[in-house]
Amino acid sequence: MTELAADTTRRAFPEPRPGLLALLWALGSLGLLALVLGQPQQRWTPPAPAEVVLEGQHYRLDAPQLEWLRAFSALHFSEGRAAARGLLEAELERGLDEAFLAVRARLPGFADWYYSLGGEYSRLGMAALARMNLAEGDYIARKAAAMLFPPEEWQEALAALDRRMLARLHAHQERVRAEWLARLGEQLAPYRVPTPLRAAGDGGRAAPVQLDGLVARLAAQEQQALEARFWQSTAAGGAVAGAVLWRQAAARAATATGRAVVARGAGRSAGAGGVAICAATGPAAPGCAVLAFVATWVAADWALLQIEELRNRDELLAALDAGLDRLQDQLLADVLAAYDAVSLEQQARATAVIAGEFRPAQAGRQAR
Repeated sequence: MTELAADTTRRAFPEPRPGLLALLWALGSLGLLALVLGQPQQRWTPPAPAEVVLEGQHYRLDAPQLEWLRAFSALHFSEGRAAARGLLEAELERGLDEAFLAVRARLPGFADWYYSLGGEYSRLGMAALARMNLAEGDYIARKAAAMLFPPEEWQEALAALDRRMLARLHAHQERVRAEWLARLGEQLAPYRVPTPLRAAGDGGRAAPVQLDGLVARLAAQEQQALEARFWQSTAAGGAVAGAVLWRQAAARAATATGRAVVARGAGRSAGAGGVAICAATGPAAPGCAVLAFVATWVAADWALLQIEELRNRDELLAALDAGLDRLQDQLLADVLAAYDAVSLEQQARATAVIAGEFRPAQAGRQAR
């Protein structure tokens, strides 16, 4: 049965002849060849290498190498700015410590004035004038500013600190640029080529990447950023600093000061008893009474001020010292915030310059 079924299959489906198979293969190959030949031929040309110029030397890089150069440059200068902030903060902390140490050295002198008869009567007189709108009402704050933050000395201290910070940043930026150039020299050395001869018809070629020009533009941007003063804080001015400091200290010492004022008022009322001394002096009695009253008033004030100073001087000095701590911290934070704003703008501009410079078609066409 099996042989019969096989014979039947061979009769129904005869084996193809060898000549027919060869003909089919030939026809298929011819069709495929015609299809290939009928397609338009496209020529592939690799992208032209980019030309890079550094310190008068020429280098030839392909696209991946040029992209590495761009990414490395952007990262290098970004890390340099981050390191600059740390250097600035350290220099600023040292400078502010020195400046506020001089302010703290003036605190005892301010306390001496505050607990003196001259200080007491000048405060009373200015308060009376302020109630009559003949003077400003912040006399003590202005006095604190004048004594603790003398304008010329305070501004000179800040100016000296400003110069030290700028010098520190300039030196750091010079190191960052030198390190960048040194690293580029190492990486580019294998790709150095002879200086090409420019033909008259080279106008359509991409301009080379001028790394020397990039360094100059980044340096100019950094210089412009550093010329912006960092002292944007409202507490940087001595008058404002003194007012802020006194408000902070007065709030802490207000209760003790109030009690002392009441005590001095009671002591002054005792001065009226001095009039009895002049009861039998005849026509000179009125003048004697005035002198006695004034002498008793002043003596009572002086004694009560001594008592007040003994009780409250340390508290007042501690309040002023704590206020200086807060003022110094605020000034540090304000200056760093001002620098961060400048640095952020500088980084955005530098990133744009680097990205534009490392496009060979745009290289050398950036605004100088």
